[in-house]
Amino acid sequence: MLTLTQTLHEHTHWVRSILPISDQQILSVSDDHTLRLWNIERGETIRVFEGHTDVVRTVVRVDDQHVISASFDKTLRLWNLETGETVHVFEGHQSAVRCVEMLSENRMLSGGENGSLFIWQLDPTSKTPHIEKHFKGHNEWVNAIIPLDDNHFISGAGDFTIRYWDATQEQALRVYEGHQHWVAWVIRFDDNRLFSAGWDKTVGVWDLNTGEMLHKLEGHRAAVRKVAKVNDQLGISCSFDRTIRVWDVENGTEQAQLKLDRAALCVERFAENVIYVGDLDGRIFRLEVSP
Repeated sequence: MLTLTQTLHEHTHWVRSILPISDQQILSVSDDHTLRLWNIERGETIRVFEGHTDVVRTVVRVDDQHVISASFDKTLRLWNLETGETVHVFEGHQSAVRCVEMLSENRMLSGGENGSLFIWQLDPTSKTPHIEKHFKGHNEWVNAIIPLDDNHFISGAGDFTIRYWDATQEQALRVYEGHQHWVAWVIRFDDNRLFSAGWDKTVGVWDLNTGEMLHKLEGHRAAVRKVAKVNDQLGISCSFDRTIRVWDVENGTEQAQLKLDRAALCVERFAENVIYVGDLDGRIFRLEVSP
């Protein structure tokens, strides 16, 4: 069962991603060009981060004091969490930046709308970056990146594929095929499985090591936007069909469903059995999952 326990609403446009910061704080990013740091106990904004000039799609934690955001304005920004100030603007992408992750302590991954994938080398003192490597293989939007270790990562893209990359060899070692439309998002569910969202209205469960699709989860009636892990057995998805669905990843069955009045754009795990959801109207919901 899915239970709505909190609503936050100060963004003025789509909420694209939500990042847990602590047991009392989350950070959200939006099409209103801002990031917002929230105190979830009080249900109010602590700080607004301004500087991007277009959609902010994703954000990743760098360390205790900093986050990096990816934007359709073709830049990434390093922010100071305590002050809300921009520490550095990363320029180098020639198209909208759709995703960002940390590969290791001083190396960052980013993916662009033109299919480009970059590894950036960060100076450990100044955080001033330079592009270390440029990976080519996807010919459409790179929507998601998953670091596996210091030299390997996964990407999901608009060319309908998921790819397993070796950073040392600078090439994809494996291509995962099974979605019939864009791969909108992908996460590492556990050591051996991936969990993906497809614009073909399906959710995929994959064997990380072989590339085999173990389950194609069907039920959504429109494009699936994002997926997240609920616990060791369950995953969750959101779709333009205005539903949130909970799936048993082991046997590939739907376990619960919640209908919304507007489509959700992101689902993010906050804690085991606790999920935050962002929607088209700029609202953020806290959901609790129970048997």
